[in-house]
Amino acid sequence: MIVSGYPAPGPAEEVTRQSSPTAAPPQRDRAVDALRGFALFGIILVNVPFFAYPIYEGPAITSLADQIAFSALSALAIGKFFLIFSFLFGFGFATSIGADSKAGRASGPRFARRLLGLLAFGMLHAVFFFIGDILMLYAALGILLWFARDLGPRTLIALSLAAYALAAFAQAAALTAVTIDQGDTLSRANAAYLGGFWDAVRFRLNEDIWIGQPFILVFNGPAALSMFLAGLGLAKSGRFPGRPLHRASPILGWSLLASGLFASIASFVWFPVTYQPPADGAPVGVFLAAMVRSLGAPVLAAGYGLLIMRAADKAPNHPINTLLATAGQMTLTGYLFHSVLLSFVFGGWGLALYGQVSPLECLGIGAVTYAALVGFFILWRKWFRYGPDEWALRSWVDLKFKPFRK
Repeated sequence: MIVSGYPAPGPAEEVTRQSSPTAAPPQRDRAVDALRGFALFGIILVNVPFFAYPIYEGPAITSLADQIAFSALSALAIGKFFLIFSFLFGFGFATSIGADSKAGRASGPRFARRLLGLLAFGMLHAVFFFIGDILMLYAALGILLWFARDLGPRTLIALSLAAYALAAFAQAAALTAVTIDQGDTLSRANAAYLGGFWDAVRFRLNEDIWIGQPFILVFNGPAALSMFLAGLGLAKSGRFPGRPLHRASPILGWSLLASGLFASIASFVWFPVTYQPPADGAPVGVFLAAMVRSLGAPVLAAGYGLLIMRAADKAPNHPINTLLATAGQMTLTGYLFHSVLLSFVFGGWGLALYGQVSPLECLGIGAVTYAALVGFFILWRKWFRYGPDEWALRSWVDLKFKPFRK
């Protein structure tokens, strides 16, 4: 159902809202949750190397297995799952506006509190655990999303395409800059991240965060805004998830997947970006290859999304879809907790594996981290309605403590 251009909650959600404070949370779309859970898996795989190595050096590739692992991560994951997350943020914004309209609530103050909550989480996350935090970026871009809320679906999609054209250029420029040698900061990074917990915090706060966050703003900012607008536009049009293309035929999903993968592999074969200082003239190659990869990324991400949601719709109770949907209900907690776990694995205050693992081992660590989080989610959901961070954010947005235990 559409309320003033926005998707409104279905009957099950209306019943929940009118029932007692101890009633179950609103019914969720399992296919959307499965897509969120899948995106969280990809985000974790992509982020592991940024915990394992200095952001300006990258991994040492010493074997065929490492080359395959690094190439697979680059072709299949880097720059793709972030787009899915961002699209779902725009969709979630549309859903919340629709719910507020249906309930007769003012959306502005609630959304402002949501952005402030994300900003607070992001600042703590970036300082204490991970300079690659995206929550602060989401909080900033959410302001622009708010001012786009009354635009029509076609206008939103047109702006999304324009923003992504800028994103492709910005990402190519950012990757070219990253390949410039950062040299003298490596020894300080190694000493800080292999030192105590507070050594790492001081290094992030005084040095690393001033490299990582500007890079994220340039590399991810326009792309995130593009996906925000696309998610909002498709939600307002009713095409996601009300009449999604994934329910018609798998051909489109597989075609997008193949096209995006071809562009990604071609760009990587053309010029494999390994974060090493380039040879003379190489930045031009990096720029052009990165442009191709950036333009192919949303195509591949769309293919992932259509196929995952189709699988979740066709077999919602399949064990894999159930696990993905469970993870998708706690993505904020999962995103923050994965940083805690990986900081312990690589930091000197934990297992001290910083700079010691191969790209193949990074993939394994990412998979184990995701599996551990999903196991935790399953146990947690037996007794609690929301993830701990989801509960905190919801309570702050509503200005009252939400029911926590089931």
